[in-house]
Amino acid sequence: MGGKQVVLVFAALAVLGIAALVFRFVSAEPDEILLTGVAPLNEEVLDKVVIRNNEFETVIEKLDGEWNVGPYPVQRRRFEDMWATTKVFDEAELIATNPENHPVMGVSPENGTLVEFWNEGNLVEEFFVGDQQFAPIGERILTPWTSFVRLCFMRDPEQDDVYGIFCDFPDRFLPDPKFWKNPLITEIPRDEVEVVSFKYPDQEFDLRIANSVWLLSQDGVEVGQADPQVVLELLQTIEFLVTSDFPTDDQLRRLDFDIADITMFVQVRVGATSRSARLLLLERDEGGYFVKRQDQDYAYILDDLSAPFILKRISDLIPQ
Repeated sequence: MGGKQVVLVFAALAVLGIAALVFRFVSAEPDEILLTGVAPLNEEVLDKVVIRNNEFETVIEKLDGEWNVGPYPVQRRRFEDMWATTKVFDEAELIATNPENHPVMGVSPENGTLVEFWNEGNLVEEFFVGDQQFAPIGERILTPWTSFVRLCFMRDPEQDDVYGIFCDFPDRFLPDPKFWKNPLITEIPRDEVEVVSFKYPDQEFDLRIANSVWLLSQDGVEVGQADPQVVLELLQTIEFLVTSDFPTDDQLRRLDFDIADITMFVQVRVGATSRSARLLLLERDEGGYFVKRQDQDYAYILDDLSAPFILKRISDLIPQ
């Protein structure tokens, strides 16, 4: 890092440090200046949230009572963290009034995140939010959120005043859609799995539990017992199978899972709390697989590092 950049870093930290002092000073005054009149911002009264910057845009919509990012269910934990932050927008405390501070606080059009809250086609509220640890402008290194200050900054796009709220962690309003999509492909407890079936172009076989022993069978004929350690690894993966990435919208439109290269069926026992899952996989030219559950309209990506944990052959399961 050059000397000029170092100076910019320390300058940004100094500004934010001053903001923290102002925040504490204002908090101690009986006539503290607060942001008031902000509409309730929660999932009960809203039906769409749009988060965008100069690179990405995420649209989270409520459809039939469920929140989705495109066809994907929203990642609930991140979603709930966002609502916990919007809850305190009303009565946020005034931090700065000079527009020259906007870039440093991450609330400028160049490096801020614009968040829009909608209901029934009407824009309810919108704010530039500075909640990121890294929000540069060109070569300028700017860090709106720091562990020293722990503030998220916010500004009405039509106003110069910047307000601050306490944020224990940054990135409550990430504009990249992949951070909001639920990454879970399967979530099936290992003790609920009864049969795992594999269908490859050159091989089909079943893995079935009987009297606490996992057995391999092919064409209805028992092959032998499976290696318990390898089966455990497989069941652990099925229990919490997470995507490596998501296909682009264009890729998703072009995928034809009716001609899947590999099919994997996970059947649960009677009385299980989870549902059986049929996974369809297509090989990717760049390695790994596109994968989707048969009963869903969206897909995921398993890279070459993740795929071997779930795609087993008979030779992998026979004890050595």
